[in-house]
Amino acid sequence: MWKKSLLVCAILCAFCSLRANNPAYDSALDSLRMEAPVFSHNHGYYDEAFSVSISAKPQGAVVRYTTDGSEPTADNGKTYSSPIRVEKTTVLRACVLSDGEREHNSRITTRSYLFIDDIMQQSNHPEGYPDKWGPYAQRSGTAKADYEMDPELTATAAQRDSIRKGFLSLPVVSVVTDKGYIFNHENDAETGGIYIYTDPPTGYTKVQVNDPGTKWLRPTSVEFFDAASGLSIQADCGLRLHGGHSRLPEKSPKHSFRLVFKEKYGKKKLKANIFGETQAKKLDNIVLRAGFCNTWIHANNTERNLAAYTRDTWAKEVQAAMGHPHSHQRYAHLFLNGIYWGMYNITERIDEGWCEEYLGGYDTDYDVIKVEDNPQRVEASSGSIYNWQQLFDYSFKSASPANYEEIDRLLDIENFIDYMIINLYGANTDWDRHNWLAVYNAIEPNEGFKMLCWDSEHVLKELHKDVGIGELRELCPSVLMQNLMKYPQFCRLVGDRIQKQCFHSGPLQPDNTTEIWLQLSDIISSALYCEAARWGDYRRDVHQWNSSPYELYTKETHYNPLQKKMLEEILPHRRDVFVALMKDRGLYPSVAAPEIYRNGSLLNNDACWEYDIITLDHTEGDIYYSLNGEDPVEWDDNGNGSVSSSAKKYMQQEFTLDKEAFCLKARVLKNGQWSALSELNLALEDIKTDIPVTTIESRCSLANTLVKEGKLRLQYQAAAGNSLRVHVYSLSGQLCQQALYNSEQGQNHFDIDLSQLAEGVYFLHCQDGQMQQSFKIIKQ
Repeated sequence: MWKKSLLVCAILCAFCSLRANNPAYDSALDSLRMEAPVFSHNHGYYDEAFSVSISAKPQGAVVRYTTDGSEPTADNGKTYSSPIRVEKTTVLRACVLSDGEREHNSRITTRSYLFIDDIMQQSNHPEGYPDKWGPYAQRSGTAKADYEMDPELTATAAQRDSIRKGFLSLPVVSVVTDKGYIFNHENDAETGGIYIYTDPPTGYTKVQVNDPGTKWLRPTSVEFFDAASGLSIQADCGLRLHGGHSRLPEKSPKHSFRLVFKEKYGKKKLKANIFGETQAKKLDNIVLRAGFCNTWIHANNTERNLAAYTRDTWAKEVQAAMGHPHSHQRYAHLFLNGIYWGMYNITERIDEGWCEEYLGGYDTDYDVIKVEDNPQRVEASSGSIYNWQQLFDYSFKSASPANYEEIDRLLDIENFIDYMIINLYGANTDWDRHNWLAVYNAIEPNEGFKMLCWDSEHVLKELHKDVGIGELRELCPSVLMQNLMKYPQFCRLVGDRIQKQCFHSGPLQPDNTTEIWLQLSDIISSALYCEAARWGDYRRDVHQWNSSPYELYTKETHYNPLQKKMLEEILPHRRDVFVALMKDRGLYPSVAAPEIYRNGSLLNNDACWEYDIITLDHTEGDIYYSLNGEDPVEWDDNGNGSVSSSAKKYMQQEFTLDKEAFCLKARVLKNGQWSALSELNLALEDIKTDIPVTTIESRCSLANTLVKEGKLRLQYQAAAGNSLRVHVYSLSGQLCQQALYNSEQGQNHFDIDLSQLAEGVYFLHCQDGQMQQSFKIIKQ
């Protein structure tokens, strides 16, 4: 008998293991489920009350629903019998019950219906939610709950109008789950609230049981929707807390989350076009970044006054503009069970799944290196740390061509330098003992380790800030940088990359980096009214701690003056401060690099058209250039350079772009010293001949390109009474004439007087805001 019992137990254990670990079992189970119910109304913002009808198959099937975020089951919720009236913000969940086993019930359909007028009246005492959250970590006491939209910032019609526009300006992320999974005070690994037991990396004063909060995953529904872009997604996944010191309740009441996609909850991966790519990506994890450092909820007053909400995203966008892999992101409003939780930044988590999706191969191919806290250590979150340690071992060895070749094999050196440039230009003061990632394909190691910007909330705080080359912690990027500086070829490449990224079309050129900053700040500008109403009063009214004064933080009082400072005092001048610092460290030459001009104007982007004239200029020394894609200088192992046999001395030549690829590289030689490399590298598709319809081409045209009797008629269709700026250039790029024409909305005609020009060929360049068009004209 006991043998039979053992056999039965073994069979049951094997079956349970099959159910727990076999995706095929989950897929088979899905095929046995009832079809999910369908709602008559989709998620979104609503202004008028309505009734939701729920349809299910087969006809007459029992449908159970809830409106409190919990999962509808036979024992929880209500039975649907007639349309459900929705008059205020409501999260509706429904499921079709099976006649048999519970696991054959349908997947749950979840939809969030949001009423902005209702959200603006969000009280501090939502039904069923605790008035206290978790215990403080580094001091005695318990965090006071805060759910309210501040009545002081929603009192007037003007305030409410700004908040309404703010809600509509960003997509929505709506997380819906049993409220106990977030706010339950029981310290239980299965049911404990992740917002109560946050598990910060330091300073716990409470008894820890079952590793509270660190890896607690809770089943949840997440919806992404945005009427402007048509984004509309619902998925089931796991929900956990995310972050380091932001988990400390006394430091931040607004925590970050991570969405984890597993077959245990729904689909193994989320395939969706959340971030606006041309192709939907399959994602394992998405981080909902709350913002911690330099935000209005921070415990430190200095950081509250630096709340720009775009520092981390700026770093990622600059890395993207440099052409490197990066974490995609976008801003959104987060709702927890219909309660507005603030403006968040949705971003891809950098892990092995991300590497597979963006870099190719398989997730098991990759080493993912990062810093873990408590205790702080560099480790591999995926793969092995061996290759990263080997890279550092080579960097510590004496300088030799063979060792540098091994370093080049293990490290994408240009990516590494550009990554360091971003953090040193930004003067990141919370780096590099943590807040960085490196990824490496250990199976097909063709490109070496790549660095990725992460959690860069402490950049661009002061104009003259200098962080050296980092904090020089073991196995961290700054140590690698320091070790590589003994190689002349590395230092020269640093200077070349600074020239590339900080001048001309580089994303850190003052106008270009300001544009990146403005694009991000424009996205969140209206949404900050919502964030202020939700969290702007926290340090004044809820938890005064650590650093006064405790103020009501608003867009007008705090954000706008900071933005003015960024645009007038920091971004226009930081490049020059940074370059001077790099010169002092021997990482940028003292000889100025050649300037590149397009049609007589300094090149500040790579938008070039056929027949454009490219010229070079410099203040002193001689320019040597090449057009074959090679450096005009040949370098020996000691860093000494001589003019390449294929290079030419620049003698005021003009280069006319045609329908061919164009690659210009140039350096200045002065008193035996070489400048950094200036380059303009245009593929065939980069040289524009047909201007896209988004430019001025569809609104600006010439009746004839031949100038007759000294005049040229220009036809211009004005979109909204814009002004039209006209420049006339000679073939050498010299500006011959310019004028500004004020226009009325609709069709306009301008006769341009060119009677003072000598006979010949000219370029007529018309510019209307961001839109432009060039014409080749002939004066006879």
